[in-house]
Amino acid sequence: EQAIALIDGEGEYVWYNLDTGDFPTRAWVTRGGEAVTFLDLDWIIEVDMATGARREISVPGAHHDFAALEDGTYAAIVETQAMVGEREEAVESVVEIAPDGETRVVWRLSDHLVALGLPADGPLPPGHANSLVYDEANDAWLLGLTGYSLVVSINRASGATNWVFDGTGKAGLVYETDDPVTISHGVWAVDGGFRLFVNMTEGSTCSHAVEIAVDPDAGTARETWRVASEECRTSFALGQVQPLDDGATLMNW
Repeated sequence: EQAIALIDGEGEYVWYNLDTGDFPTRAWVTRGGEAVTFLDLDWIIEVDMATGARREISVPGAHHDFAALEDGTYAAIVETQAMVGEREEAVESVVEIAPDGETRVVWRLSDHLVALGLPADGPLPPGHANSLVYDEANDAWLLGLTGYSLVVSINRASGATNWVFDGTGKAGLVYETDDPVTISHGVWAVDGGFRLFVNMTEGSTCSHAVEIAVDPDAGTARETWRVASEECRTSFALGQVQPLDDGATLMNW
């Protein structure tokens, strides 16, 4: 049976909720540890862990991932319609939802096609945005677009594209690689860059995690850390690499 659950370091369930909607894809502990909030397609649902009370926020087009800020603001990956050249297309966007329910589009892919190395007149292949995380040090959103092998840093205040990392080395920051990324997931902000779960590359189906150091002033990116399973374990979808407060890194395939 499908559930949203909290599991402690010993592998024991400490809380769970079976009323998860149709297709939950991400859950976070929120409200200072008092609630669990999860994304079900088109909805962000907040559940009080003590009382079970629910707050349901409609976010049409929301999918795959969302993030929560300490002030109660949520942000989600949302598919919206926009003109690309002379045709309307579905494009990926980042939308913030304030504590009072007001929404604003922070960033829309169709406004940044040149920076992303995409055709300005379309048509666009599917971007398949699948991960969103807050970069507190830079007050920015990091958005993973696995359909384009991209990670994008987005200025929260202005919606500008700070930098673009292309796992194939073809666009954005200068990134030299002999094994271009084809499928990725689970971007996570760290000091000076980000970590990324790499499902597959052009030369390998052995999933692994990397840390990428970013120097926006120099316009460069470089791999500084890599971890893989002892055997060649393949994760065709999903995957996460999350630094923990004690210095360890939580990974899942």
